[in-house]
Amino acid sequence: VVVPVDLASQTLVDSGRVLAPGRTQRYFLRAAVPGRTLRVTATVADSEDAVFLQLYDPASHPASADPDSLVVLGNGKSSTVMIEIPAEDMPAGVYELDLLNPGSTRATVSLRAQLAPVALAPAARGDGLEAFNPGATSANITAAAALVGAERQWEVAGRGAPAETVLVTVPAWAARAEVQVSMPVAQWEQLTDFGVTVFDSMGQQVHAAALNYARGRQAFEVPEAIAGHTTRIELFPGFARPDSAPPWKASVRVRFFTDARQALGPPHLLNVVAGGRAVLPALGSAPPPIELPEGFAPLIVWRLTPPAGGGGGAAVAFETVQP
Repeated sequence: VVVPVDLASQTLVDSGRVLAPGRTQRYFLRAAVPGRTLRVTATVADSEDAVFLQLYDPASHPASADPDSLVVLGNGKSSTVMIEIPAEDMPAGVYELDLLNPGSTRATVSLRAQLAPVALAPAARGDGLEAFNPGATSANITAAAALVGAERQWEVAGRGAPAETVLVTVPAWAARAEVQVSMPVAQWEQLTDFGVTVFDSMGQQVHAAALNYARGRQAFEVPEAIAGHTTRIELFPGFARPDSAPPWKASVRVRFFTDARQALGPPHLLNVVAGGRAVLPALGSAPPPIELPEGFAPLIVWRLTPPAGGGGGAAVAFETVQP
């Protein structure tokens, strides 16, 4: 019987955990309310030791939706890593966190996992977001919004086995890009592979990754050569049965990020009482300070930070995206 740690009532702290060679230490973490950012921090005592860290969502998929979401701790590099799953990607349920020692000697690891003091969700009335405090005490937080880029989403109707193409204009200011593809789980069960490849206007491959589940995400640095030009995102379905290639559908979300955040107004202080809600301040309708490709919307990041050292709940900063 596995009894998960309820992160709503306690922060998981496991200091000085010794991992024998080849051993996997598993933690099960309950997040009862969706939209509360989860932050996991792990530190290895000797930076020469290598420890693998993997976080799975309640559906047993990598929580980041990234095929390369296995995080390497130590191995001669950083002795501390942090995984933060933002509010928009946090469904309620039980998460599994694994620490694996692949080496031939013991490794000592310290781990901390905690939820943000409030959850974020679309406001019940009107546009915008609201913070919900599911805790037993008031949460004092500082809310700040920043423009970080642009986003657009396409609904693709596949014809069967042939690849489908999404044409995307890359803004001149883009420094990083993120492509997320999702589809119905029942449809995914008919596939053995689903390739997602980005090509430049000359047909050269920019980035490629295959979906491992019904939802996948790939992120990459935008080469200077494609900034301001059109790229192609090719979707390649691989059906399990060669005699059955029915029509399919997928949602494709593309985000472009600037190399620096641009603050949208001053920070706002919020006090959210236990069990209460507070609407985040409106941003107004001023045009964004960057040029947006056709069909794209501004990508706004809210960062809600409680005061460090107590008084307003766990000291965890978190963000969500409001297109």
